[in-house]
Amino acid sequence: MGYIELIKLFYEKILCNQVVLSLISGFVGAVVASVVTYKATKQAHENNIELEKLKEKETEKAVVLSIVEELKVLNEIYSDQMNDYFNQLKLEIDYLSSYYIVTQDFFTVFANNSSKIGSISNKELRNLIVKIYVYLKRLLEDFNMLKLYLDELENNKAVYNELRTVSWSMKYTYDKIKSLYSLIVTKTNEIYGVTNDGK
Repeated sequence: MGYIELIKLFYEKILCNQVVLSLISGFVGAVVASVVTYKATKQAHENNIELEKLKEKETEKAVVLSIVEELKVLNEIYSDQMNDYFNQLKLEIDYLSSYYIVTQDFFTVFANNSSKIGSISNKELRNLIVKIYVYLKRLLEDFNMLKLYLDELENNKAVYNELRTVSWSMKYTYDKIKSLYSLIVTKTNEIYGVTNDGK
């Protein structure tokens, strides 16, 4: 029996049988469909992961730019006034003789986004943001302490040293805040490519 006769026999006995042909074509179709489905699912999953990463980056950028904007507005509103206020503290004037009453939370954007600060990918920027807010809160606490000491000074001259310490601490804290603010704006501009006006 030759090759041609063997092929004819195979064709007649196996390939002509409809049941076998249906099984073979069904199996081949299932394998092809499985491979195509697997590749499509894998690609969709990779696309979703990429979209999620992009979304996280955009959220991070929005949080940072919002915080920087809050700091810019606070700086615009209070920097001249605070510079004048702290410039009165010189060697001949040992303590600040006036105070500001602080009754509200000035850091709404930071407070509303505090849970997202830890996800800022740039460690230096993340640390700078946390530091400036800690110093800002300290300054507000010192304003409240200054008021207490000034009120007490009228009745008790022994509080003078505490008043002097709080005054100089406030000046140091304010200078630190100005320095941190500059670093945050510079770092934000480096990372996100925004200009000094936030655009």
